[in-house]
Amino acid sequence: MSLIVYSVIIGRMNFWLLLLLAAVTGGSLTANVHANRRGARHEEQYIKASQGFEYLKREVLAPANGKDIRIYHMWGWFQEEFRKMTESLA
Repeated sequence: MSLIVYSVIIGRMNFWLLLLLAAVTGGSLTANVHANRRGARHEEQYIKASQGFEYLKREVLAPANGKDIRIYHMWGWFQEEFRKMTESLA
């Protein structure tokens, strides 16, 4: 309701200002819609990468896995996987 009142007041003062405000509002709404669509498209990818990151973190921090990581020299592999997951989340 207040938007309509403000629009009438501004429209009576300066019609071009009203058109400018309408254009800016329309641009903002359009940008919001595009951002929401993009976010929805990338949400699945983000969830998958986040789950992978959490799995790797649990495996690295599990005391029972420490010996295997050291024996099989897996630390470099874990670091590379962490880097990949971090880049995909960014």
